[in-house]
Amino acid sequence: GPQPKLNYNKLITTLQSANLPQIHVTLQNLRNGTTTGTTNGGTTQQPQLTNLLHNPHSYTTLLHHVLPTFQTLLTTQTRPNPNPQSWEHRVRHSILELLTKFPQNDVLRLFAGKMLEIAMGVLCRDYEENALLAGRLVFDLHKNYRVGIAA
Repeated sequence: GPQPKLNYNKLITTLQSANLPQIHVTLQNLRNGTTTGTTNGGTTQQPQLTNLLHNPHSYTTLLHHVLPTFQTLLTTQTRPNPNPQSWEHRVRHSILELLTKFPQNDVLRLFAGKMLEIAMGVLCRDYEENALLAGRLVFDLHKNYRVGIAA
């Protein structure tokens, strides 16, 4: 059947509570593959997502705040659920989708170990759909940063 539309309310609330202004919009845009700005009165605003991910300082700050929040959500605030329509499964799946879409560049190299730890935790405990995304993330991290995470 058709995939249910994901409700981001709990994820957004969690991210807002972590004092990350506008990060929920950025993450939702990243999940949707949107990198263009919004239109306001006929003029296009600066593409917030593109600036965030391509500015090393902003990207570092994003990863520094978001990865621990994602890890908490995946390890203590949600549990693996075999029902793909359950709230927990959808939140876990969205987090993993976002992690696979972060640009893998020199900034991410600093966080590759943490991302590998998150992905391996999901890979060992979650159901097939989420485990496949976690496996993809593990593969991408090893492919791009094998020297940085070999220790």
